[in-house]
Amino acid sequence: MAAVERALELFPDLCDALSSRGFLRENSFDWSQARADLERAVRLCPADADAWRRYGMLLHHLGRIEESIRAAERAVRLDPLDVRDFDELGNALVAAGDWMMPGRHMSAP
Repeated sequence: MAAVERALELFPDLCDALSSRGFLRENSFDWSQARADLERAVRLCPADADAWRRYGMLLHHLGRIEESIRAAERAVRLDPLDVRDFDELGNALVAAGDWMMPGRHMSAP
């Protein structure tokens, strides 16, 4: 966490650092601060698939499943080769009770 904090002291709008700190805060159950970091990361860098995936994970943990699905879908669109994005999307879809949709997201367009 110290390295991330130092990076943000030097570069307050560094999306990778905001996303990383949000992820670390989420894993420390600091939900409100994690959400603030991740919302700022996706606002500053809307093309950052990692930030969207992490934001989706947080929303999932907060029980905001529909929002989680939208964030994970955005991550998949931004980086369709990253299996972690599909994993999070599948987790959110299953949490929403849609057991079939994850397979359809893996189908070729």
